Amino acid sequence: MPHIDLYQAYGLDRRQPPDALAAQLAAQLNSIDPRDTLSCNRIDTARVILGDPARRARYDAALGDPAAPVLDEAALATIAGRPVPTAPRTGLAGAFAETSFHLDAHSRRYGQLLYAATRAVAATTTAGTRASPPNRVTWTPPGFDHLHHSLWAQQHQTD
Repeated sequence: MPHIDLYQAYGLDRRQPPDALAAQLAAQLNSIDPRDTLSCNRIDTARVILGDPARRARYDAALGDPAAPVLDEAALATIAGRPVPTAPRTGLAGAFAETSFHLDAHSRRYGQLLYAATRAVAATTTAGTRASPPNRVTWTPPGFDHLHHSLWAQQHQTD
C-alpha cells in the first residue's frame, strides 16, 4: 500500500512554508460542505500536519523514506496528535455507538458553540477532557483542535 501523499492529494506545492500550506488547506476546508465530515476531517488533518513545522518534518521524513511504515490514515492521525480511526464496532459496543453523539477531532474558523439538550457532553482537547451538564452551551475558540462526545443519544445543535 503506498503512502498518502498530502501534497499530491490536495494540489499543494512542497516548496511553500507551513503557514502558506495551512492557509491553502483552510481555504479548501471552508469551501466544502461541512456535512461531508470525512473530507473535512481529512483536510483538517492535513492542515494540522503540514501547517506545523515539527509535524511536517516528521511527515516529510516518513514520506521520503521507502523503508518507513506506510503513511495511512492511522499514521496521519498519530502525526497530527488525533485519535486513530477505528474499525466499526459490533455487538453491544456497536449498539451503544449508534446511540451516541460524536464529532471527530476538528477545528473551526470561527469557533464553535455546542448545546447539549438532554445529556452531558464532553469536549476533548490537547489540554484534556472537560464535561458539560445537560442544558448548557459550551464554547470552543477558533482554530482550537477538539472533539465532542456523549455516551447517549441526544438532541443537539452546533453553530
